[in-house]
Amino acid sequence: MKFFLERPRATKDIDFILDVVKLKGEGVSIAAKLEELGYDVVPDARNFQFQKWIPNSNEKMRIEFMAPEEFKREKDIRVEVEKGVHARACTGGSIALAEFSVYQLSGKLPDGSPLATSIRVTKPHVFVMLKLLALDDRYRQYPWF
Repeated sequence: MKFFLERPRATKDIDFILDVVKLKGEGVSIAAKLEELGYDVVPDARNFQFQKWIPNSNEKMRIEFMAPEEFKREKDIRVEVEKGVHARACTGGSIALAEFSVYQLSGKLPDGSPLATSIRVTKPHVFVMLKLLALDDRYRQYPWF
């Protein structure tokens, strides 16, 4: 986006679209895992953005939880995930949960221990659609666009 916009908006976060229906049936606690990993709620983020310092750096790692819009609270942008953890309602979130590819990742954690895992990544056409919807929503707030 920085090549097309005069004043691009830089972000330093990773967005996760949560399958809130599946999570409620799993019996896992996202809040407990966030605490174990050292994440804190971003001030004024309404419990859907979390951050922690990156080891040996002056930067913070920020994550944001999103969930399909159809699960949002009435007159609110949030979706209840569990006590103390919410997700931001995301138009097209259900499509992103259905249209993904699985990638294998391996590397070392900050403490040097190895890690291998797989992640689900939204397919490119869905990602572009989600980004365009987000930009449309964002720029509707500014009447001069």
